[in-house]
Amino acid sequence: MIFNNFQDLASYHVRIGVGTLSTASQYKSYNLLVDTGSDLTWLQSDGCRTHHCFKSVDEPFPVAFDKDGNKMSGILGLGFGSRSFVTQLQSAGQSDGRFSYCFRLEPQAGPTPSFLKFGADIEEKPDLSLTALRKYNDASLHYVNLLGISIMGGRLNIPPEGIEAVFSAMGEAIVRKIPSRFPPLEPCYEVVNKQAFTRYPWITFHFDNNADLNLEYGPTFFVVENESGNMEFCLAILPEPDNHSLNAIGAFQQINSRFIYDTKDGNIEFCLAMIPDDNPHGMTSTGAYQQTKTKTPVFLFLLSSLLALLVQCHIITAKPGGLTIELIHRNDPQSPFYQPNLTHKQRIQALTNQSIARAQYLKNMTTLAAANNQTFSYSPETVRMLMNLNMGVALYSVKIGIGTIPTSSPQFKVYNLVVDTASDLTWLQCEECEQHRCFAVVDEPFPSSRSTSYQHLPCNAHPLCQGFCIGDFCSFERTYADRSFVAGYLSSETFSFDSSTGPGRESIQGLVFGCAIDSNQVSFAGDTNQISGVLGLGFGPRTFVSQLDPLGQSNGRFSYCLRRERIVGPITSYLKFGADIQQRPDLSVTGLRRFNTIAYYYINLLGISVNGHMLPIPPEEFAIRDDGTGGSMIDSGSTFTRISRHAHDVLVSALEAVFAASGEGTLRRLPAGEYGPFELCYEVLRPEAFLGFPIITFNLQNNANMHVDHEAAFLTGTGASGNLKFCLAMLPESNPIMPTSIGAFQQTNYRFIYDTKEFKLYFGPENCFASS
Repeated sequence: MIFNNFQDLASYHVRIGVGTLSTASQYKSYNLLVDTGSDLTWLQSDGCRTHHCFKSVDEPFPVAFDKDGNKMSGILGLGFGSRSFVTQLQSAGQSDGRFSYCFRLEPQAGPTPSFLKFGADIEEKPDLSLTALRKYNDASLHYVNLLGISIMGGRLNIPPEGIEAVFSAMGEAIVRKIPSRFPPLEPCYEVVNKQAFTRYPWITFHFDNNADLNLEYGPTFFVVENESGNMEFCLAILPEPDNHSLNAIGAFQQINSRFIYDTKDGNIEFCLAMIPDDNPHGMTSTGAYQQTKTKTPVFLFLLSSLLALLVQCHIITAKPGGLTIELIHRNDPQSPFYQPNLTHKQRIQALTNQSIARAQYLKNMTTLAAANNQTFSYSPETVRMLMNLNMGVALYSVKIGIGTIPTSSPQFKVYNLVVDTASDLTWLQCEECEQHRCFAVVDEPFPSSRSTSYQHLPCNAHPLCQGFCIGDFCSFERTYADRSFVAGYLSSETFSFDSSTGPGRESIQGLVFGCAIDSNQVSFAGDTNQISGVLGLGFGPRTFVSQLDPLGQSNGRFSYCLRRERIVGPITSYLKFGADIQQRPDLSVTGLRRFNTIAYYYINLLGISVNGHMLPIPPEEFAIRDDGTGGSMIDSGSTFTRISRHAHDVLVSALEAVFAASGEGTLRRLPAGEYGPFELCYEVLRPEAFLGFPIITFNLQNNANMHVDHEAAFLTGTGASGNLKFCLAMLPESNPIMPTSIGAFQQTNYRFIYDTKEFKLYFGPENCFASS
């Protein structure tokens, strides 16, 4: 499930006055998300007007986390790190590295004031439990060591089926298990006999130092009254299916407990702040609360990562050395996110969505932090650019600064360009298209007339000008396989881009590119398209990698590891050149071939296997013909692999036989066309009998085998019935002159290194989320 609203990532926010203005209030107030997983406080400034501003109700400063109705302007970072809000307050003598909060229950009516406190404003409590905080690498998250979980004092043997055991013991005449009304929350129950239902169990999280966090029913279960007047409730703790992901205690489970973070000494203290007296069933809420003050080192558990507080903040009072800020819940009437017409069930579902979105966000954060901890050195021979997955068209793109515009800050314009290994030319749309035909894109066309470093290439007077001219200037034309067309001037310009994982940028002057002034049928993603052109990485003297070579920045080599789009948030990989490419001796290697002046990276595909069995497809099916038609290529610019019609039919027949082995009634073949162009689709009717997905292998020259796992071979999803549905994510190519192409979707979680000088392609499986 994908959540595009960043407001789904949090539950509290703050409202802060910023600046010293000559207005009546002398400052501007903005809503900031409070995030204990971020080390930086930021908001959008009015300088965005000369570039790109996010939409927001408030005028800049703001940055939006929503669409048109956004009311958030940025983030208040409370994570580890020198730039964190709490760390900067420490230098000002107002935090001593400590902050504290106590979340109240979500309001049913009226405001729910809580306060974010710093330094001397934090009341000392001698009865607090204490455990250690740990900082991992450069991550700003607060880790703790979770040792186990108990239910009503009984230690669980994880995974915790204990909740179900407690309610099963009561009998179905009192409480019965029901399907979840708030998926993916589970398990869920209906109280059939309220009088006999005595209490909810309490859950305890056990940390280092015998520090126990006890949860009463309030922060443990979502409760709602159904149409029959009976109470239904679900465990408000979500399963994390990814074994490599963090466990995270969210804001809901922190309700009615006081938390004090000490970022200097690396500790966190907590205790039950209040026992709710509004138990809707009149049940008692008791539990043993252990307290201790001894210090112990921590291991790994993430506290407050789901806390991603949406914090709206009013500064209340501050003692010398302290600061207090009011916290407002997203469902409080004072909150800009408040929606008075939402039902209780809808609020529960919204909170469930928020937890899922935040968990996905944290996966990205921690993975990137792990990647950033690696040693990345920059030298004049290295270039690195961010590659981001364009979710609209499932293509990978880079963000590049172009031009030298004295009136702009920064003095270049930033554009998203599709990474295309089948194109020999980098091009983007320029302002002169307005006199001809422009394709739809969010960003304005490149203002070449305002750039002092922009130059037309003179006709036939530059080595990269190949005889096509418009008047006195060199020109280019490109017609793509889908019959789209683009044309314009061949020009030179200064390109700027992130050169490493750090904040610095590098500029390269005099790179030749196409300045497109006319186009037809070019459509990357419709009216919301953010792609302005193409970064050409194919064979040829004008390709980006070839132009970097004489500058000592590529040595004719580039590399990438494409991440999959199953994780929400930035899906960032790195496109690497030259010496920045890490060597791996375990990679397979096969030959690259160039045919005439075609920019494609042809490979020698010998066959296709399913579960290790080579299919009866003659090798000639994949071979390039003397006239340059057919063949096989590796292509990052294509989303899905396209296979010649005959070979695709043989592959489909083999897969049909594999899926038939699961037994009659296990799978239902879906009609052709139900899922667009994909021809082999199924619905899983009996999951317990489904034997799973086969492994598809592309067998390449030199015994180089590219194994495509099921996540890269099949598109999967859940239908209205709740059953798993999947399609083979490879398309037939019926045009006999077109090559078989291995697309970006099938390349995910593989490291590829192209050596355009030695005509070699190196590849091997790699966890691109950890290493790209």
